[in-house]
Amino acid sequence: MQHKEIYELLAILTDCERNNLVLIIKSNRAKMLNDLVVFLLSQNELPTKEQVLKALYKKEKPNSESAYQRIITRAVSDILELLNYFIKKETKEFDEIDIAKIEIHQKSALLQFLVAKKSKITLIGTLRDEIIASATEFEFYPILIEQLYLKKFHSSLLEGETAYFEFEKEIAHFESCLYSIRKANELFNILKMKSLKTSVHDKKTFGKLLRKHLNILISEYKISKSPTVQYFLFQHQLSLCYLDKKYVGAKRKCLQLKKIVEENKSINRIDRAGIIYDNLAKCDAYLLNYSQAIIWSKNAQLCFKAGSRNYWVSLDQELLINIYQRNIPKAEQILVEIYKYQKNDKSVLERDTLLFYNAILCLEKGHYSKALSFLEERNEITKDAIGWDFWTRIITIYLNVLLGKDDVALKGVVSIKKQMQRISVNKEFRERDILVFKIILELSKNGFLVHQQIPKIKALLLQLKEPENVWEPFTAEVIPFENLLNIKFKKYKNV
Repeated sequence: MQHKEIYELLAILTDCERNNLVLIIKSNRAKMLNDLVVFLLSQNELPTKEQVLKALYKKEKPNSESAYQRIITRAVSDILELLNYFIKKETKEFDEIDIAKIEIHQKSALLQFLVAKKSKITLIGTLRDEIIASATEFEFYPILIEQLYLKKFHSSLLEGETAYFEFEKEIAHFESCLYSIRKANELFNILKMKSLKTSVHDKKTFGKLLRKHLNILISEYKISKSPTVQYFLFQHQLSLCYLDKKYVGAKRKCLQLKKIVEENKSINRIDRAGIIYDNLAKCDAYLLNYSQAIIWSKNAQLCFKAGSRNYWVSLDQELLINIYQRNIPKAEQILVEIYKYQKNDKSVLERDTLLFYNAILCLEKGHYSKALSFLEERNEITKDAIGWDFWTRIITIYLNVLLGKDDVALKGVVSIKKQMQRISVNKEFRERDILVFKIILELSKNGFLVHQQIPKIKALLLQLKEPENVWEPFTAEVIPFENLLNIKFKKYKNV
């Protein structure tokens, strides 16, 4: 056991809990333990072991490693005991399903205590029935099955063979439900992993996987009638709607999913409601209903703990929707809030993405030099060669054109052309991105000086309007290329 575990435990305590912990430790007159907790509470970031030892022993080595470990173990034990004491007070902020699980475990501990005392009081049966009822309602099948097994042996002695086989039948049903839920969870996790790695050109393979999963889930739901299985079934159906670009259908699925979550205690979590609201925002953004999308995003954020990952992912989505709506002042406010909550938690890629957003906002305000400086800072984003890196390069080229640095822009065009030729051996660019590059290439052939419409560029712009090539939100193309082009090349505005 390490001091890191204590530090992390202390970090999640409320001020009241911390004060109580210090009082408990002081009352036990354990000076070293008190010094350890007070020191860790005073640190803004995890200290090294050497720093901890110096605070305790005024040197970087303990008098005895075993004595040091005893202090660490005692501290963890005291904090856990305190948390156990505060469980009842804390649960008012928990989802009902979490409260139910805590109460079931507490009743199970009491039940085991009474059984261990070899008592035959009526309360044992009452407690067991309460656990079974609650576990059934919230789909806590492992606990439910365990208690049904115990009840089966007890009841069959009193009620005979018929009762025994009735319990066997009931247990078999719930074991089947447990299998269905585990299978549904497994399929959903596979779906999430695959969706992260699936490019736009793997749609066919991903679609096959989705439909295969759906057939399994439909079968499992018919057997179990489990709300949890139904939840994962709808999540797969929603993914299929997104894949097929059926956004009206996706929105309908979200609203159905919202109803299912609200009506079933076993899946009713506030975070799930937030995720559904975020999906509704996504659907309305795809349908270009930006005002409604922002309302859904706001609802989502009310469901998430401020500063949590889900919270800032929702903020990120709202930021993009405001950019699409050209509400740049509001987008800037949201970006500031994202930075506030992401000070220490951002990955390198996420930091680069925020730099990209800063560049986009500067571009929209006409601050081209500043936008370019943000793009020059990014690093990790370049690994997404057919997405973020491609659009970073396109915007960098265009910013240099706007700044009158045509020679730098031309070098950028040559560079991106070579990169596309190299990458295209193993990966495929979106058809829309290829058309955008061709337009940039044609503009570069004229030194980016266009006084009249060039027929080839006009034809390429018309191809961008075709249904399969039309701009969509939530890609690396944050500003539709047509809007970008119109900043300087207004001749093409009405194409």
